This record gives sequence, structure tokens and C-alpha cells, in this order.
Amino acid sequence: MPGGTVADSLATAPDWMRECYRMIIQEVRDHGPVHEDAVGVGVFLKTDRKLAEFRPRARTAQLILFLPGPFEHPRRTGRPDLSTPRVAHYFTLRSPADLDPDLLGLVGVAHDFATD
Repeated sequence: MPGGTVADSLATAPDWMRECYRMIIQEVRDHGPVHEDAVGVGVFLKTDRKLAEFRPRARTAQLILFLPGPFEHPRRTGRPDLSTPRVAHYFTLRSPADLDPDLLGLVGVAHDFATD
């Protein structure tokens, strides 16, 4: 969906997923400017580099954050690949309550890390 809108990317997502995205994008904007790249699989968030991906799924949403190193969080799934300077962390979301202050804080860390 190159050139699509965020609304198009999230059109079939349930309300709770759109609320999760709203909370994430608000946290990012609190840290500074962001570009929202709406694609077929979701929305990629970028400043100077990609900082996050929000991917709606059938019953969950996946949040991928690109961070400067390993971070622990109960929602993180899998092991981060530590062989690169930008470490991708995968989080499974099932409701807006999953975006606790610690996870939203990591969204801010991702923004700051992606910004020169």
C-alpha cells in the first residue's frame, strides 16, 4: 500500500488496535517529529531512521521497536539480535492496557535513538 494513509492501514483493525496506535504515535510525537509510512502490513515510524513498526494481526498487534541495546519487558517476545547496533525488540499487544508506562518509555527511547 505505498502512498496509503494510516487510516487505510488501520481501517480493518478493531478499535482497541487503533487506540494502541494512537497511544504510540502520541508518545513518539511527545519526543519530536515523526514520519508515518503507511504500508500494507501496518505503519512504519521514522525520524532520521526507522524507530518502530506497528503491525495489526488477526487477534493481536505487533510493535517492533529499534533500540540501542537489549531491554527487558514482560511483553517482549523472542530474543533480540545483539549482533547489530540497532536491536529489534518485538512486543505483542492485546489491548491498550499492554502499553504500560515502561513500554511507552521504550517508544521514546526508540525515537531518541533513531534521531541524529
